[in-house]
Amino acid sequence: MPNNELSTSMKHQFAEAMKKRLTYMSFDKITVTQLAKDCGVNRQTFYYHFEDIFSLMEWCLKHEVKNICFFENGAFQWKESMERLIDYISKNNALCVAVLNSMGHRRLKKILMEDIESLIREVIKNYNPEAELYSENAEFYIRFYALAVGELLECWILGEINLTTEKLIANIEYIIRKNIPQMIE
Repeated sequence: MPNNELSTSMKHQFAEAMKKRLTYMSFDKITVTQLAKDCGVNRQTFYYHFEDIFSLMEWCLKHEVKNICFFENGAFQWKESMERLIDYISKNNALCVAVLNSMGHRRLKKILMEDIESLIREVIKNYNPEAELYSENAEFYIRFYALAVGELLECWILGEINLTTEKLIANIEYIIRKNIPQMIE
């Protein structure tokens, strides 16, 4: 296995160890020593891969969200990607809450924003393949709806919105699809 694959494998091991610990302890109680022990390596191995435990948390979320939001063209895949994202958040709520509490709301939005914007671009492209997606107006609308979806997801993570996964996805999809014609005029 090439060195890059070994490095990625080790990063995944640290991420899984952290996520496992988050199921029974708060993020601020997790130490590098504990994670290294869980992975059967020394602390220096952790620091070879990550600057600190916060960089592990950020890498974990970015890497996993990227894999979830990878999609093919089309509305069906957009909805499927959103379902996978929300399912991931639901299953990894402790990690997402830890990001919110430890790294701040802006950091979580930044991690999610690029992928949400890509998903919205795909919805627009599916609606109108000829749409100009990088005009000033289109960029504004895409950013606006991405921020709105990001805020909704954040509130949902924190339990401030009490909707089922299905209802949350249906509401997001309805709002975006209803407004596509105005976004691409």
